[in-house]
Amino acid sequence: MTKVQTKDHAEIKQWIDARGGTPARIAHSSTSDTLAPLTVRFDNEKRDVKQSYQPLEYDEFFEIFDKHNLTFSYTENGDDDKYHTFTSGMK
Repeated sequence: MTKVQTKDHAEIKQWIDARGGTPARIAHSSTSDTLAPLTVRFDNEKRDVKQSYQPLEYDEFFEIFDKHNLTFSYTENGDDDKYHTFTSGMK
């Protein structure tokens, strides 16, 4: 399993699209603050905790991504090909 970290918008978009994901952020009912964490939502995702997601167009998604200097991390050749994280800055 290989961990990949990237800031490349095209690479991130390709990863999301290839897995049938939607760029999103976790919605907070009390605020629409752009500091809400970014995520990728998958339609067939099963979670015990119910969360609301705000789908984002790629332009807005990457605007937030760049504004907060985030890095997108994912694994290649792993058991969970949808696992991803967002971190601050490039490590």
